[in-house]
Amino acid sequence: MALESSSIGMKAAAVALVLALPMVTYGQSTRQQIDQAKALYEAFQVEAARPILQRITSPGYLQTVSSIEKAEAYKYLGASYAVLASQDSAITYFMGALDHDPFTDLDPTKFAGAELAAFGEAKKRLFKVAIRPLAGPRVVKRDSLPIRLDFITTQRANIRIELAGTDTVVLFDGPNEGARAISWNGVLSSGAYARPGVYQLRIRGAPTTGGQQPITESMTLRIEHVFEPLEEELRELDPNRPGDLLPERIKPAEPWVDLIKGAGVAVAAVGLPLIALKTSDIGWAPHAGATAFVGLTSASVSFWYRRSHPQIRRNVDENTRRRDLRAKFNTEVRQRNERRLDRTLLIVSPVTGLGQ
Repeated sequence: MALESSSIGMKAAAVALVLALPMVTYGQSTRQQIDQAKALYEAFQVEAARPILQRITSPGYLQTVSSIEKAEAYKYLGASYAVLASQDSAITYFMGALDHDPFTDLDPTKFAGAELAAFGEAKKRLFKVAIRPLAGPRVVKRDSLPIRLDFITTQRANIRIELAGTDTVVLFDGPNEGARAISWNGVLSSGAYARPGVYQLRIRGAPTTGGQQPITESMTLRIEHVFEPLEEELRELDPNRPGDLLPERIKPAEPWVDLIKGAGVAVAAVGLPLIALKTSDIGWAPHAGATAFVGLTSASVSFWYRRSHPQIRRNVDENTRRRDLRAKFNTEVRQRNERRLDRTLLIVSPVTGLGQ
C-alpha cells in the first residue's frame, strides 16, 4: 500500500507539473520559455517540454518570436518525437527547423542516434541555402582583419557566392555540402578595395542530385571607407593665370618697336641739328651721321636677333624651376595620400529592409 501511495503521489505530481506549465510560462519571454523547455528536455522530461514548444510554434502564439527562436522550438519538438520513435513527426518538425534556420544543427554529444538519424533525413528532404546574418557592422582591414561570412547548404550542391554592387567579386564557385566560412579582406581581384556603396551578398545553389531548381538567397550590405584626411595637391601652373609663370617669349611687336626706336634715333640725330643749327657754322653733320648710323645699326641688329631668338631664357629657367618645385610637392602629396589610403578601413554593415 505504501508503494502504491508513493506511485500515485509521483504520478499526481507529474500531472500537476504539466498542468502548471502554462502558469509557469505565462509572462515569460519566448527566450525564457525555450530555455525552460530545453532544461526539461535535457532532464528527460520530454512530455513536459513539448507543450511549451508547441505553443511557441502555434500560429496563435502572440508573443514576439524570431526565426531563430522558432527554429529552435521546432528542433526540440523534432527531437522529442524522435526519442519516442515517431520518425515521421520528428522529420516534419526538423524540416520546420531547417526551413526557419538552415544553420540549425544537432550536437552529436547531446543528441542520440535516433534524433540524429531523423535530422539527417530531414536535410535530405529539404534543400536550403542560407547566409548567416551579420549581427552588426564589421571592420575590415586588407592585411590583418578580414570579415568572416558564413554560408550553408543542407545538401551537396554547386554554389556560387558573390558580392555585387558598385563592384563585383566572386567569393566562391564550386561544390559544397554543409556549412562554409569565407574570409574576405575587402579587396577585388585587381587588388583594390571594393568601392563604397550598397552591395548584394548572394548565394545561388543547385543540388547535385534530385533535379531540384536552384535557390538564391541574398543579404544587403553597405560598404564604407574610413581613412585619414587626404592632402590637396597644388593646381597645375597655368601660363594664362596671372602670377603663375613668367612670359617665355617676347611679344611679336617688340622687334618692330626696337627697329622704330632706332629709326627714330637716326631721324632725330639728323633732323634736330638740321632744324636748330641750319644757320650755324658748327659742323654737326659728321656727328649726326655717326649717331644715325649707330641708331639704325643697333635697331637692325636688335630686330634681327629678337626675331630669330624670341625666347626669354631667364624666364624659361625660372618657370622650369617653379614647375619642378610644384611637381615635387605634388608627388610627395600623392605618396603621403597613398600611404594613408593603404591604411584604409572598410566598414561592412547589414542593411535591413533591402534584399533580405
